[in-house]
Amino acid sequence: MTKTIPSAFWLCIPVSILIFLIWLTQSALYLDAPNPLTVGITLDFIITIPFIYALVIWKSAIPKFTILSVMVFCIIIASYMIPSDQIGLLTSIKTILVPLIEFGILGFVSWQARAIIREYKQSDKQELDFFELISEACRRSLPGRVGGVFATEIAVFYYVFFAPRKQELKPNEYTYFKKSGIKTLVGVVLGVALCELFVMHFLVQKWSVTVAWVLTFFSAYACLQIIALLRSMNSRLFSIDSENKVLKLKYGFVNYTTIPLDIIKEVRLHRRSLPSDKRVVLLSPLDLLDSHNIIIDLTEEHTLHRIYGLKKQFKSIAIYVDEKDQFVNQLNGFINA
Repeated sequence: MTKTIPSAFWLCIPVSILIFLIWLTQSALYLDAPNPLTVGITLDFIITIPFIYALVIWKSAIPKFTILSVMVFCIIIASYMIPSDQIGLLTSIKTILVPLIEFGILGFVSWQARAIIREYKQSDKQELDFFELISEACRRSLPGRVGGVFATEIAVFYYVFFAPRKQELKPNEYTYFKKSGIKTLVGVVLGVALCELFVMHFLVQKWSVTVAWVLTFFSAYACLQIIALLRSMNSRLFSIDSENKVLKLKYGFVNYTTIPLDIIKEVRLHRRSLPSDKRVVLLSPLDLLDSHNIIIDLTEEHTLHRIYGLKKQFKSIAIYVDEKDQFVNQLNGFINA
């Protein structure tokens, strides 16, 4: 059965209830005697509106994940509309509901990941690594860039605490971090950043404790992202897939692209500075800290996938390969075959 968009009449029902509740919370009827109505209004915001919206869109083409978006939106509106001295029930519900929503999303993504694994096992498709698997699961489960953000957060946690050990290189795989010294350089920068983190915290704390902890949290999380990147490099390598005729370039879990061999125009050694007009994209996210020794030119624009679901189009990409001569010869061999 073909799914359609529900008519505007049905979608107006939850919208009308929302507008009525906003009007009611600002009316004299409620403000003069808020206690008897607060419980009902709170439950209408959090349960009634999302439930009616779910009934309206359930058999339609509108993604069911939007039910969660509507619930979160209603919680935010209720937080502003209900007076602060009457917000006790809403606060209690948020305390319980927010973790349930987070675990619900994680559970749904895990279910999608298992479905993808079964799908790949039943087909002739090549197996996905962890980040490819979780990215595909989040893309199917969550709308737009939200999926990319959620996949990144899971990847940071996974590669910091559960990153696989070094694996033996296959004949078609290449590393990009052994001869460049990028891991050592980033490790030194990370150590300096951690020292400055503690110093900054104590200095800012003299002015504002809250600001100090906020800055410390974001700085610590940035350090975790760097650690996750360094640990993910061991398992996310460059590879030439001769069976599917693609070149896979993965810089940890942060940047990656899969290039069909038939759109590669030229593979050339290159050690000079990149053009200032940015027509050549650097695969590495570390920019000035990292180097390159190969440029790959394409016949058409292709997509570089970045952290948090960001994307960038390119026709030339610069990379660093430890065994550059072997890589160029093997890649040209497959291109010209």
